[in-house]
Amino acid sequence: MTIFDQLEAWVRRCVRQHFYLVLALLVVATILYCGLGVVPREFYRELAKNPYAQRTDIHRENYFQESPLLPVLAHLTGWQAPAPFGLLCFSVILAGFLYLVRAARRRYGALWALLLLALLLASPLTMVLLSWIGMPDAITFLVLALMLYVRQGWVVFLLAALGSYNHPIVMFAVPGLWLLRWRARDSGVTWLHVALATLGVLAGWLAVRVFLHINSIEVVSRAEFVGERNLLYWIKYNLEHLPVALFSLQNMGWFALAGSVAILLRLDRGYAWCLLGLLALFYGITFFCLDTTRVFALLAWAPAWHGLVHALQKADEAGPRLRAQFERVLMLIALIASFSPTYYVWLGQVVHPGQNAWDAWSWLRSLL
Repeated sequence: MTIFDQLEAWVRRCVRQHFYLVLALLVVATILYCGLGVVPREFYRELAKNPYAQRTDIHRENYFQESPLLPVLAHLTGWQAPAPFGLLCFSVILAGFLYLVRAARRRYGALWALLLLALLLASPLTMVLLSWIGMPDAITFLVLALMLYVRQGWVVFLLAALGSYNHPIVMFAVPGLWLLRWRARDSGVTWLHVALATLGVLAGWLAVRVFLHINSIEVVSRAEFVGERNLLYWIKYNLEHLPVALFSLQNMGWFALAGSVAILLRLDRGYAWCLLGLLALFYGITFFCLDTTRVFALLAWAPAWHGLVHALQKADEAGPRLRAQFERVLMLIALIASFSPTYYVWLGQVVHPGQNAWDAWSWLRSLL
């Protein structure tokens, strides 16, 4: 028996006998490693104090008013102070992760659920979510998590509309995810779901326009923000630290995605090309964003999760040998990812753990 056989047997035994303990250790270790931080500029918390007026007093480029759901929700609940607002956002993030674990365990079993969770926790998405508490990203994450498994048409439409009302990034992520689910022939999914998801995000976008019009709010849109800078600016911005920035988009998750695509190119070529096309589209959108890692991670994490699941299912259908090999590869990647450095790129700078308001590294340094 090789060391890999022993490692695999140990992982399977731990998952089978101590599922909730392993789950708790993964979550706690991730929070200790990444820390917890508040978004550098608290536009949305400030907006929650009065989301029904033009708030150029917060910033002259008030593009953040195109994302009214979180500020309106915090305003209605009265959770506008730093602690309640942060707790609201953190609770939504935690709900998304708990839903994913529950849904994955029920459908694929304990091993696959923890493998998928470990890869997601080690991804830059998790670090961004925990480092930028106070952003609409928390609701975006929860909406996409729910979209991975819901099937009722009215729920799809409602979630798509709420997601688009929360942040325009959903207008690209949700239809793309449903296109993958339809292409994979997920149980009960038809072209109607793709249509409802598309109509939902359009309804959410229209609701934002109505909200802004009723309250006489003029915004500097994100499209205008991009257009103010010429193409040469964006090329120079993206070429700076290019290899580092590209790796930051998924970190070790790139290797899991590569393995998934390799299997899918053999067993479901159409799905594989659809997934690759979506990732290329998402990078095209990210190309015109200053918060490089954050935008790509939010766009791509749900399609990547679905791609991993579909590859595991196809490997399972192809035979126990291929499934066992792919599971072993994912175990190895997940273990390495759990101990590898995580970072994200923002405004052309590399941000590492230890720069948040609270993190274990600062506490440990204070003891020395």
